[in-house]
Amino acid sequence: MVGGCGSTPEYMSPEQAETDVLGADRSDIYSLGALLYELLTGVTPLDPARLREAGYAQTLKVIREEEPVKPAPVSPIPATRWRPWARA
Repeated sequence: MVGGCGSTPEYMSPEQAETDVLGADRSDIYSLGALLYELLTGVTPLDPARLREAGYAQTLKVIREEEPVKPAPVSPIPATRWRPWARA
């Protein structure tokens, strides 16, 4: 928790950082999206080190105003790698 806020900053939605509302459905969907982003890319949408070293007000500002880094596109896996019986 950051300064008494009820959420982990890496997964906090911009709406939650703006109004400090804990139960909104949109915040839950955003947090799920942040978790899926992390599972697929190996990193959280916002830099956790930067969020942790900032003060409470600055952390909320980063969450509200900064766009997460878009992951680089990944080349599709050739069918022969995930289906060994398929012919190239």
